[in-house]
Amino acid sequence: MKKCKLYLTAVLLFLTTVCYPQNGEYISGKVVDAEQKEPVPFATVRIKDRALGVISNIDGTFKIPLRFKTEGQILEISCLGFETQELRIAILRK
Repeated sequence: MKKCKLYLTAVLLFLTTVCYPQNGEYISGKVVDAEQKEPVPFATVRIKDRALGVISNIDGTFKIPLRFKTEGQILEISCLGFETQELRIAILRK
């Protein structure tokens, strides 16, 4: 079975968006299938080798606390049936 790669709109486009909610700052993004260009719901977005992370919504969107940027070096994005992708947190914009 050929595994699809996650196309991370987050990597290229969405990471420039910062939200300022009441409880702190977030970086928001969307996980999208590379081939189908469809959102990937319930993907795990976490700090590699740490128990810190979030799950994408039904539409593939997620928000990670800005403090995650200081908690680790690599963001790991995974979902059943897809190849796990890694993203250096240092490239994220505040």
